[in-house]
Amino acid sequence: MLRESNVLSSIRDRLARRGLLIGTAVSGVVALAAGVRGAAAQPTPGPGGIEWLDYTPPRRYAAGARFGNVVYLAGETGQDLTTGKTVEGGIGPQTQLAFENIRHNLRLLGSDLQYVFRITTYLVNMSDISVYAQTRARFLPRAIPATTVAVSALAFPELLIEIEVTAAVPGR
Repeated sequence: MLRESNVLSSIRDRLARRGLLIGTAVSGVVALAAGVRGAAAQPTPGPGGIEWLDYTPPRRYAAGARFGNVVYLAGETGQDLTTGKTVEGGIGPQTQLAFENIRHNLRLLGSDLQYVFRITTYLVNMSDISVYAQTRARFLPRAIPATTVAVSALAFPELLIEIEVTAAVPGR
């Protein structure tokens, strides 16, 4: 029993040290990414090792969270992260900007589009699916598990699409 307790303690200590090293590396990546586009704040630590990515200016929900080697992003839309304004031009430009926002937020949390392994898309008009699919293919060229859902409306009347993703953090 004592030996088992020592083994568990040793594993916990190694994981804690690894977490500190990874946290330092992520902070460096965050600093670089924030210099490129200052729309989202740096990830902030939370309880139980959860890192939160809050929007700047703050919203009632977080842009995403990282727990261990998995990143969960809130639904991104065709709204500019710095101004909050919806891009004009319909589904194509909104999808383009949504994926750019996703890439930006993934990088802030130590991941990138190539590590996305689950996607859920909400479309106001299912006839937009082909334009969405073409744009998505430029950002996510391989097939991944996905769900597309038709909705009657999104948070703002001008929004046509919302995309949420789950991604891995490499190197863990």
